[in-house]
Amino acid sequence: MKQKGTSIICNGEIHSSDARIVTADNRCFRYGEGIFETMRVIDGRIIFASAHFNRLFEGMRLLKFEIPALFSEVALTKQIMFLLRKNNLETSARVRLQVFGKEEDLFNPDNVIPNYVIQTWRIENVLELNETGYTVGIYSEAKKSCDSFSNIKSCNYLPYLMAARYAAANKWNDSLVMNTSGRVCESTIANIFWIKSNHIFTPPLSEGCVAGIMRSYLLAKRESSNLEISEKLLEREELLQADEIFLTNAVNGLRWIQAIGKKQYHRNLVTQVFDDFMKNIID
Repeated sequence: MKQKGTSIICNGEIHSSDARIVTADNRCFRYGEGIFETMRVIDGRIIFASAHFNRLFEGMRLLKFEIPALFSEVALTKQIMFLLRKNNLETSARVRLQVFGKEEDLFNPDNVIPNYVIQTWRIENVLELNETGYTVGIYSEAKKSCDSFSNIKSCNYLPYLMAARYAAANKWNDSLVMNTSGRVCESTIANIFWIKSNHIFTPPLSEGCVAGIMRSYLLAKRESSNLEISEKLLEREELLQADEIFLTNAVNGLRWIQAIGKKQYHRNLVTQVFDDFMKNIID
């Protein structure tokens, strides 16, 4: 993922992308204390910018981080745009903004003002629906908990990492992740939606899935788009009975699933959902 010769921003200062920004005593390195946002930039504009920053600040409050007065959407957007220009990535890019703990004692941190780092990567592909559907499977070795911390994009990423490795070993595009109740809640990098008889469903946040930006967008737009979208628990049997399945995240938009094991899926309504989404973000 590293791009040679690019720059990053750490705590407001420019560094080379290979600069050392944490020590062995860092709380994120030791304990996974941190959160992140991954954003898509198209033609110099961060898609769903306010939604990303709102989720970031909510996560910081949940982790008991202090939010400095200058740590705002406006200030961070300026830094992101500056970095994009410096790395010549204004047209199409992925941005990762990570907020993480400092070098403090586990039980008695003296400073709850976190570090932050901004990274950028070039994205060559345009935002479009995948022509070839994904093949995915279910990873059941790790079960995701269902609490308030499950809904944030945490740096405690081990279950997703192992599920991604499992997908690679099986030559899948992604793995579906289960919660402690034995139900499917999301994939390694995306929220999951399924369609049955032209009705769209997605697991509720109480099932432990990340409060995804695209997920929230689709739920908020269900009335104006004339799409029937509801929250529902996702048992394995629901997957086998579904007509269509798709994944969503803020960088890729929508990705439709073609197969889970021997079960094949269509992409009829998925195409309509994607077209409605593109109309709204372009306008």
